[in-house]
Amino acid sequence: DSKEVTKVQMVPGRKHAFVTKRTGKFDVYSVDVDGKNEKILLSATGSERDDMVLSVHPNEEMAAVISTRSGKRNVDGFLLSTLTLIDLKSGTASSLGDSEKFQIVGWIGNRLLYVKIAAGTSAGNPTRHRLISYDYEDEVTNELASSNYFNDILVAQNKIYYAPSSAYAGGTAANLFVASADGATKQVVLNQEVWNIFRTSYDQLTAATQTDWFQAKLGETKATKLPGQPSSSLSKAYIDSPDGSRSAWVDVRDGKGVLLIHDNAKNTDTELKQLSGLTYPLRWMNSTTIVYRIASDQETADYAVSLSGGDAKKIRDVTSVASIDSWYYY
Repeated sequence: DSKEVTKVQMVPGRKHAFVTKRTGKFDVYSVDVDGKNEKILLSATGSERDDMVLSVHPNEEMAAVISTRSGKRNVDGFLLSTLTLIDLKSGTASSLGDSEKFQIVGWIGNRLLYVKIAAGTSAGNPTRHRLISYDYEDEVTNELASSNYFNDILVAQNKIYYAPSSAYAGGTAANLFVASADGATKQVVLNQEVWNIFRTSYDQLTAATQTDWFQAKLGETKATKLPGQPSSSLSKAYIDSPDGSRSAWVDVRDGKGVLLIHDNAKNTDTELKQLSGLTYPLRWMNSTTIVYRIASDQETADYAVSLSGGDAKKIRDVTSVASIDSWYYY
């Protein structure tokens, strides 16, 4: 019968995952975004190098870790990388194998997209780099393409765009391709070798060949030649919300990181936060709550903020390991 106002603070049900070196080794933890119910997911073995990668699914309860935790080495004595998949709900972890190197490309639905460099394979091999799609629900692996290396790869709007190299021909042809996550559909966007792919806006990409520049609308399979280099070739890493209505990305303006929320229907951006050190990774905890990172001289920590207003809440101090902002060649 009380008529007094009762304030209730609620938090998203999804778990946040992070890496910390508080014990001197690279452990992976999960925690609620209010900082409660912390749990260790993957205890370090002590063999992990500092080039470890943690990629959390942008809106599902899965995470992928690349590390040298197995301690295995190749014939030359270099540590092999292990790709580990973690279910944030159950806390179970499973290995997807060891190789010379892995690179995570992105997530589409219940699939993890990554590139695997075959262990012990000569550098001059047309199938040295393999683009893999792994369905973590059905535990099915599909090889989408292979090449000596990939010039660039990009995940956008639930499609994967990739540009194999022409070096040591014999793998996938050196064109710009777009494919579905399971590889069931694959089409050529540009019948030329592409050196770089830039997502210049939410629905558009720009491709650079050796001599020319091309532009294509996402979802279409035709690229138009541009008269010259575009004014900006900044590639924007958009992270879609669970309901698909918004997308988040980070820009750098006047030395500060700016967290922008893109309205996918209106094609407009709204600034949510502008702070020194604000950067990726970003993760949606639900369709109105997003996690971002601050990496500055003062701290390295993850914060949660609501699109509905209110102050940002610090979750934890973290170790800033790599994520999946963009493709790089190693």
